[in-house]
Amino acid sequence: MKKSSLLCLSILLCLLSAWLLRAHYSKPSGTGTTEVGVAHQERVKTGAPDAVVSAAANEDNPAAPDTQPLSAAAATIHAALEAALVELQSGDPARREAALQMLDELLSGAGHDAKAAIDAIMAFLRSGRDAQTGEEFVVGAEGLLDHAPTLRSLLMDHLGSLCLEAGQTEALTLAHSVLGKFGSTDEWAVCLRNTAWLDAKSGDFLTQKMEQMLSHEAWLKNPTRSFLESFDVIGSVGATSLLPRLEQFTSNQEMANLWRAGTVALDQFATNHPLETLQYLQSHPEFLQDRPLQRADLLAKADMGKSDQRALVEAYLQNPKFTADERGKVIDGLALQGGFLSQNLLTRPQAITPESEQLRIAMLHDLGNQWKGSNRFPDLNEYIDNLLLTTQPPPAE
Repeated sequence: MKKSSLLCLSILLCLLSAWLLRAHYSKPSGTGTTEVGVAHQERVKTGAPDAVVSAAANEDNPAAPDTQPLSAAAATIHAALEAALVELQSGDPARREAALQMLDELLSGAGHDAKAAIDAIMAFLRSGRDAQTGEEFVVGAEGLLDHAPTLRSLLMDHLGSLCLEAGQTEALTLAHSVLGKFGSTDEWAVCLRNTAWLDAKSGDFLTQKMEQMLSHEAWLKNPTRSFLESFDVIGSVGATSLLPRLEQFTSNQEMANLWRAGTVALDQFATNHPLETLQYLQSHPEFLQDRPLQRADLLAKADMGKSDQRALVEAYLQNPKFTADERGKVIDGLALQGGFLSQNLLTRPQAITPESEQLRIAMLHDLGNQWKGSNRFPDLNEYIDNLLLTTQPPPAE
């Protein structure tokens, strides 16, 4: 939750004052190095506790240190990032909370300078330094993080939205670098999201990265929250090549976290890509054969108002290889479509209005009458009767 702008400004000034005093007293005489640079050099050289350097330093960072000096606005923000680093590394909960609130206001509050913030964040991330925030990885509205476990993942989260706002691509360049090696699942999750946001043609790249992520044994053995949240990329980009992996995860409930993440990802895939789901199930009838009712739920995501999807569903309903219970569950699900309600990195709840839902229900009622009148699925008439009852229009007033 953001504090008032005045209070956050006071916090910012206090943090900056503390950091500048620290930098001043650690500055050796007779050099022309800036206070920011000296403070960083001294911490790394002495190995002080706050000289936490990410494994990404000098390897994952996408560019050599800037030769261009920061603008005055970017330098001020960069100094605030340095001050926040010190506060977060203190381990004191109150100081950490104040630093996080200050960063939230500085980087996304009213009147923030997107371009200056991007430059400052990139300059800071190049150092590779990091700090724990004391928080977990929590996705909030519109795929933004409500909480981030580290300062780097927090800054990458802000960097993505700032680049969207400013029409810049620094977050995309950084993402390709971070995703080039197995480092932090938190950073991977944010960078996958940033890539999707900033590159509309990144589907194949994201699919490749998800294949790598879901094959990395170290991450599979100890799945973090950010690792599990990354499954949402599959449902967003429509990565059919990864459906067998999701089937594996959903077949083993002993790994509860992977089972749930796989189940939600399958549901999101079918919701966002119903035609591709139907086509895949038609060409892979063995998919989820040990869980036919779950397969039926995926089929029920079809938009029966579209002729190509309706034809595939009707072919499935006529296929005697599938039990009447499974086929009947598809009919039940057409009228009472359900799904998982959650905040996700990329997928969003479908926009449903009373008007659109009324039209959809009326269409299903007409379709049910067609099926019943032609006796097209005689062994499913009980389910069709229930569809007609469920979708019956209210009596005219």
